[in-house]
Amino acid sequence: VIDFIGEENLSLKDVAIKGVELLKRRKVSLKEEKYLNLIGKLRKKVKGGFFRGFYSGGTLANEAVFFFEKSNIKVYSNVTKKKEFLLPTGFKSKENTVVDMGEDEFTRGKPHPMIDFSLRKERIVKEAKNKKVKIIFFDIVLGFNAHPDPAEEIKDAVKRIRRKDLVILSSITGVKEDPQNLLIQEKKLKELGILTFKTHKSMIDFIIKLIK
Repeated sequence: VIDFIGEENLSLKDVAIKGVELLKRRKVSLKEEKYLNLIGKLRKKVKGGFFRGFYSGGTLANEAVFFFEKSNIKVYSNVTKKKEFLLPTGFKSKENTVVDMGEDEFTRGKPHPMIDFSLRKERIVKEAKNKKVKIIFFDIVLGFNAHPDPAEEIKDAVKRIRRKDLVILSSITGVKEDPQNLLIQEKKLKELGILTFKTHKSMIDFIIKLIK
């Protein structure tokens, strides 16, 4: 099962579900928290502001850009195919921004951001100081080649943010059998006040609902 991002109105979530269905030879559904009861309250909080998304790699960053653009949301990025919205550098945001921090400009002489969170932590704290930014989101990827405890690693950066009008979200790609344990990571992030999503597409859908 292959997902050609940007070619069809399919997400990695759809492809993953299809793969499981083929394996089990039956229909399956994914149980996940959708936070629908929070949309009204949070919509007022983020009204008129911008979002900033910081990714550890290009796959999810490209998926985010694709679905934002498909929803007619103007988004600047270092991975967009639209020249008028292509950032000259990923180090500087503009209005609504999605940045792939796994690009060469961020990784020269440094470990991959799935392992080393230092640049993302610095960027999150910096962007949170901009009062026009109302939403910050990022991805966490679990597995043997990722940081051993991503939620713990990101904690100090989140605690340095002193804003009640900022919504922070995270998608977690992984399972409970991963060394980091999906359920433990989810619990730690929620304790920090972060809205967590088991699939990236669900997080993007939620953000779209907030700002449209």
